[in-house]
Amino acid sequence: MKPSRLPSVFKSKAPKRFSYTPRCFDPDKEDFEYRKSRIRKELEYERKHGKFEDTANLWGRTARKNAIKQSNYRLIFIGGLLVAICYVMMKAVTKF
Repeated sequence: MKPSRLPSVFKSKAPKRFSYTPRCFDPDKEDFEYRKSRIRKELEYERKHGKFEDTANLWGRTARKNAIKQSNYRLIFIGGLLVAICYVMMKAVTKF
């Protein structure tokens, strides 16, 4: 039986090993599957709404852009309001 060893501060443990089995990747097939799913989504949207919409609308990009734009306007308004309040307060302080 081996005596138990004290942990050492200067020695580091060896990195853990793992086994990696690469999968086959066919870029043409991946591209084909992507285009096929995109066309399927567009056709489904056309059937539901009766007309074709931009794919950006399908994926919600325009909604996100609108939300960001609205948030930026809100920040500008709040910043302007704070500047106006500070101006009025400084004007009142210098009056005395």
